[in-house]
Amino acid sequence: MGLGIAKSFVQVGAKVVLVGRREDVLRQVAKQLGKAASYEACDITQLPEGDDFIRGLEKRVGAISILVNNAGIHLKKPAVQTTTAEFMAVFQTHVTAAFSLSRMVLPGMMKRKHGNILFTASMASLFGIPLVSAYSAAKSAHLGLVRSLATEVSPHGVRVNAIAPGWIQSDMMQRALKGDPERSEKILSRTPMNSFGRAEDIGLAATYLCSPAAKFVTGIVLPVDGGVSIGFQHQSAARSKIAIRPLTGAVGMILLSTTTIYIWTARPSPCARLNCLLFKSPRVRPPGISTGGSC
Repeated sequence: MGLGIAKSFVQVGAKVVLVGRREDVLRQVAKQLGKAASYEACDITQLPEGDDFIRGLEKRVGAISILVNNAGIHLKKPAVQTTTAEFMAVFQTHVTAAFSLSRMVLPGMMKRKHGNILFTASMASLFGIPLVSAYSAAKSAHLGLVRSLATEVSPHGVRVNAIAPGWIQSDMMQRALKGDPERSEKILSRTPMNSFGRAEDIGLAATYLCSPAAKFVTGIVLPVDGGVSIGFQHQSAARSKIAIRPLTGAVGMILLSTTTIYIWTARPSPCARLNCLLFKSPRVRPPGISTGGSC
């Protein structure tokens, strides 16, 4: 997902600095992205208390206007078998490191009255998912950080948001689903779009949230999940069809059920345009349609 975000940023003209532990991987990705990308090899879980790391970056590439906290590790294990050391390793990467980097970039952003901090949350931030207690705790902590930081720094021109990816095709997803085909089928059965997402889906969402198009958006968690978070469960085609009776006049009554929409007309009408119809009840009228008068 980090590569998807970096690609989208580069495509809209941003300079990107990739940060991670594996220098060989960073070098390869930076080369793939082109001249707009560089890298800094660093273990973000071992950052010092000071801001020397960020000062060094800004001296080399200029002021940092966007920070994307995307680093993460996964641990799939029953809670009773998860050691404190394993739990803290997940928390350290997802939460402590993200907070440290955010704390380092915020003074400059607030001074310039401009900046964006973006967290990568998860479906585990929103739902109870078994066997990932450490990961769920860490990703849930992101939501608290987003809301708290947003209230604190948004008055200073810095926006703080998060993306909650659904099941996105990635190495981490493959590891999470490895040897568990039933889980894959279950996930797709609860995804209205009936597919896994791609890294570029996250990249485009990140680009939006960090762009002027979202200048009045802060403190939110945006699900990019194919509809998983709306609580969808697969139904048979016969039960999920929507039947609409022919509309021949002004609407006299609308009856909604879970599977079918029935519309009865009270009288003939020469009007063909829906926005000319007379609706009896303002409580059921669609937006922009009058409740009074006639055609």
